[in-house]
Amino acid sequence: MGIQDIENRILKEAALEANNITKEAQNKATAIIKQYQAQADEEYNKITKDSHRKAETLKKSILVPARLEAKKALLAAKHKILDEVFKGISPQKKEELLSKVASYLFE
Repeated sequence: MGIQDIENRILKEAALEANNITKEAQNKATAIIKQYQAQADEEYNKITKDSHRKAETLKKSILVPARLEAKKALLAAKHKILDEVFKGISPQKKEELLSKVASYLFE
């Protein structure tokens, strides 16, 4: 075996070792990327879920008072209509008619 054969063998083994080191580094890099991608996905899901929860809470904080105000306005309109209907009727007759209406409504 000559010097050239030894050099070629050493270079071949060095190239093989370099290739193995590169593959190992790529595998480690891929594993690290997957780990951080999983963490990023988990954080994204957490933030998204929290944002949806906060948006739902905000929506309710706006809708509940608005619905209550709408119900109050409807009730006020109904009272106004009843006042107009019973305008000019004696309080005793008004009481009697309201009792009949209530008995029909709540039976």
